[in-house]
Amino acid sequence: MIKSGLQKALLSIAVMTTSLVAGDIDHSSKTNSLFAVEAGYSSTDIEAIGGNGTLKDNFANIGLKIGAEGESYRVFLGASSYVVPDYSYMYMYGGSLQYKFNFMKEVNFFVGANVGLADLKATLATDNTHTSYYGGDAGFNFHATKMLDLELGMRGVQLGNVDNILTGYMSVIIKYQMD
Repeated sequence: MIKSGLQKALLSIAVMTTSLVAGDIDHSSKTNSLFAVEAGYSSTDIEAIGGNGTLKDNFANIGLKIGAEGESYRVFLGASSYVVPDYSYMYMYGGSLQYKFNFMKEVNFFVGANVGLADLKATLATDNTHTSYYGGDAGFNFHATKMLDLELGMRGVQLGNVDNILTGYMSVIIKYQMD
């Protein structure tokens, strides 16, 4: 009986303390929801089967991203479609986390990491390939208006049998409040 009463008292104190501490937290930090359209141009080195050299290719991509940002970070989920010679299709789906260096009111610099999955099929292949990728990105984010940013960046990813894909891209980012 005493043990049960002590547990109830401790639980009540914990609940009250938690609510008091939560009341002291400043929730005024500015956050935005994000929607972006991205277009880019990529270059890659593909190892030839049997070690007979490297095939170099250049190709374009277009994608959509959704995400959120705080004062010093951004997080995105995105999907991109690539137009690659000798491939029926190539799609990449993934996420990225970026840290923003806010050195000016009109522009910031960012660095980030990205991971995801790729789905691709060579034109002459009978099967498609599903593989994971990882990489990093860096660039500049220009604040055109309160609700519109323009992003110029460079992304490098490591993907399956492709040594690397290096992409220069531009995004138009629409910022809005969900509240």
